[in-house]
Amino acid sequence: MKEQENNDSRARLQRLVKEFFTGFAVVSAGLVVSRLLMFVFGVMLARLMGADGYGEFIVISTSFLIVSDASNSFDRVFIRYSEKSLLGLSPLESFKATVFYKYVYLLASLIFALLFYAYCATVKGDVGYGLLLSSGVLAGGLYSVFISLQAFFQQKHNFLIVAATKPSFNALSLLLISQLLFIGVSISLYHVSIVYLSSSILLCAVGSLYIVRLTAPVRYPNRQGMMAIGKTSIIFLCASLLTISSNRFDIYLVEYFLGLEALGYYGAAVRLGLVVSMLSAAASIVLLPHAASAFTCRRAFRKYIMRSVMYFGVQLLAAIFVYVLREPIIGVAFGLGFGPSVDIIGVVLLQIIFMSVTTSCIALIQNGPKPGDVVWLAVFKIVVGLASMLLLVPGQGIMAASIAMALTGLISASFSVLLTVRRTYPVVNNE
Repeated sequence: MKEQENNDSRARLQRLVKEFFTGFAVVSAGLVVSRLLMFVFGVMLARLMGADGYGEFIVISTSFLIVSDASNSFDRVFIRYSEKSLLGLSPLESFKATVFYKYVYLLASLIFALLFYAYCATVKGDVGYGLLLSSGVLAGGLYSVFISLQAFFQQKHNFLIVAATKPSFNALSLLLISQLLFIGVSISLYHVSIVYLSSSILLCAVGSLYIVRLTAPVRYPNRQGMMAIGKTSIIFLCASLLTISSNRFDIYLVEYFLGLEALGYYGAAVRLGLVVSMLSAAASIVLLPHAASAFTCRRAFRKYIMRSVMYFGVQLLAAIFVYVLREPIIGVAFGLGFGPSVDIIGVVLLQIIFMSVTTSCIALIQNGPKPGDVVWLAVFKIVVGLASMLLLVPGQGIMAASIAMALTGLISASFSVLLTVRRTYPVVNNE
């Protein structure tokens, strides 16, 4: 009997490891290609425009990432309602409802971009900065529609399609900027804005056509269903915006206190760190469909923890690898003029490792009995992050900024673990 139990345990472990390589590894491959293309795009601009110009590009890129990443909150709502069959909705009905709110989000992005550009042009008198940030916001809103299509296949556990479509935006952007260089155009931030908007418009159109084809046979949920999905979407969106802002507001504060050149050095280190953080993004994609079932029984919870530990181990090894080779990588990629980036990459990688712990916890909390907890976690993180940055950055340089963000990551990870233990304790003690 005992031998049979041991065999069953080994079989379950083998299935888990197989799933790790067929899910996490596939998505990671797609994200590796995506981040590599983004890295090449950034390196190309850094070489062409120097630290100042690269600092301006970071403003566009960060605005794009904040808006597009925050839109994932709608896709998490779709997966939550689909996996748990809440309100008796089918996956397609949940998908159609969340896509409706995604278009509302796109409209809000457009309105914000226009208002901010008008403010910069008339009140602030800085048309260039208005164009940078507004184009990034609008491009992120447009691209968010294509992300919904990826979420549909994510819910189906079809990670191969998810991985194949992840590099789409960065591949298009790199292709367009290369074409401009080929015909002899002198690249400016205006051209970068056009490239971002063109790529996002094309992907938005493709995603919209495919989504209409998928959802045409089903109706929207009734008013109760739409209201419930809308309420959960607002909670998740607020949490996402706060969390992402707390992860990226350092970019704006570094530019404000230290200038564009310092931001260029700081941004180069952060860009290199993205090679490691993409593993956290892959873990989030694979873990999310399993997080809903983790609350059903102790066995499912343990499987979720084992997956999380495996993903964390891979990311830790990747961080060590990048740290050891940090000097030649930055020297070859960005040039010898980006020496200050080498000094801070270790601290940036430390922050990313702390964030990977938070990723696993947030996926559990969002699918738990009180998903609104993610808002409090996000508020806590942004308060700690702002306090750390404002206390350490002014007059202290980019090393202080990286230390402040690493400290924020450590405190936030500790708080998220404690909150997750509190919410999952009844599950662990209930067979």
